[in-house]
Amino acid sequence: MNLKWRLNANLLNNYNYKPGDTINGQILAVDDQWNGLNLSQEISINVIETATLVGDVNGDGVVDVADIATIINVMAGVVGNTSVSYKLADVNNDGTVDVADIATVIGIMAGATQ
Repeated sequence: MNLKWRLNANLLNNYNYKPGDTINGQILAVDDQWNGLNLSQEISINVIETATLVGDVNGDGVVDVADIATIINVMAGVVGNTSVSYKLADVNNDGTVDVADIATVIGIMAGATQ
């Protein structure tokens, strides 16, 4: 059986996973209180593709005002200035995280920029 998993792009980028890598882990069934139910399965995930939605700076799968807040936090130094967070916050890819990146995200939200 083949299953496709959509993993958060920031997670993949933060751990530097690239196509061809294998992620090994375990799936654990839990109830709504996060108590283990002794149902688990070892897994291996082969990374075949990584993609980031342009403008989705916080990695939640949507481009919205939360991404603008994340850009502001990167600019202010509130968010750790890792190469990944800086790269994602530099939405227009000009090498600088600034108000132009906020304007780009606003354009994406308005449907004017992709």
